[in-house]
Order: sequence, then C-alpha cells, then structure tokens
Amino acid sequence: MVHKQRIWTLAMVGSSEELAEKLAGHTWTTCSGFALEERPDLLFLNDSFSEDGAQEYAVVRREGDDLYQVESITFGWMDRDEALVTIRGLLAGAVLPMAVDKGGVVVSRSIADLREALGAPAGDAMHVRVTPCIEGRAQHRGRSCCA
Repeated sequence: MVHKQRIWTLAMVGSSEELAEKLAGHTWTTCSGFALEERPDLLFLNDSFSEDGAQEYAVVRREGDDLYQVESITFGWMDRDEALVTIRGLLAGAVLPMAVDKGGVVVSRSIADLREALGAPAGDAMHVRVTPCIEGRAQHRGRSCCA
C-alpha cells in the first residue's frame, strides 16, 4: 500500500460480477474500499493517487486480527471481463498471468505478475502486514476526500 495514512470506508458488494463492474467501470474517491459479502476477509482498498488517475487497488486479506496486502492491481487498465477473471482468481487463490514483455519492458497489471515475469520463485507471493484505517460510513461522513 502506497498510502499508509489514508482512511478508507468499505462498501459491501453482493457478487463478483458487481465488484468487477465497480472496479473496472468507474472511478472512485481515494477513500473508497470494497468487500464481497461472501468473502468479507478480502478487501479492495483504493490505493490510487487521485480519482482521475489509474484506479489502483491494494488487495488486503484479513487473517484473524491481522491484515496482509496480498496484491496490488490496476483495475483501471481492465475491462469488466478482465476484472471478473482477476477477482475470481483472487478468490480461488490463483496467481493470474497478465505480464507482457513489450520488447524488453515488462508491462504488468499486478505485483504478482510482475514478480513472476522477473523470475521470482513460484509460490513466493506478496504477503505484507498492513494496518489500514477503516471507518464506518457515518464516522467517515464529511471528510474532504469525499467532497
């Protein structure tokens, strides 16, 4: 996570399809976060630099009382179908191959793909303990990030 001091609020989403539409089809305020009702342990926290930039999300997994960033994905570079495949892969615990070698420059949509393209050992996944601040909607109301 790039933004360690940011405060997020979570919206619960009913399905992977709805989440794919929200993440790939829209831009959100930088304090927006999402979780699936079926998997509230997997959080998608907006880690973008601005609302009008590429929509980058830190994917954070809750393990007991601890939170770990397991991925960073630029959903703003995907269409809905690509986002849906990516989300389903995350739910299944898969690492999806999306890195492309463009003449010596590796273009990747996620940290896992970049690590794989650069030759990181298989199974050497990102798993970084993080401490994001997440507030309820009522508590978050009125913050300048949502104006």
